[in-house]
This record gives sequence, structure tokens and C-alpha cells, in this order.
Amino acid sequence: MSRKNQTLGEFIIENQSSFKYTSGELSRLINSIRLGCKSSESRSE
Repeated sequence: MSRKNQTLGEFIIENQSSFKYTSGELSRLINSIRLGCKSSESRSE
């Protein structure tokens, strides 16, 4: 069951098991981008 306010990363993690050939690479990529954005944001403050 999907929540109303769900992040893209949460959606992918929740639904990737529905696809037979997923490896989690997209989830790792999104997490890396998110971490980079947080790092950049904290440096600009």
C-alpha cells in the first residue's frame, strides 16, 4: 500500500521486488545523488 507522501527512493525500494531482474542499482544511484545534495547543501550554509 502506497503512502500519500512517499519519496522516489521509498517508492523504488518498495516496488523493486515486483520486477524480476532488479539489482538495486537505481536505488543506490538515487541514494548517492541524495547524499551529494545534502552534502552540498550543508556546505553552502
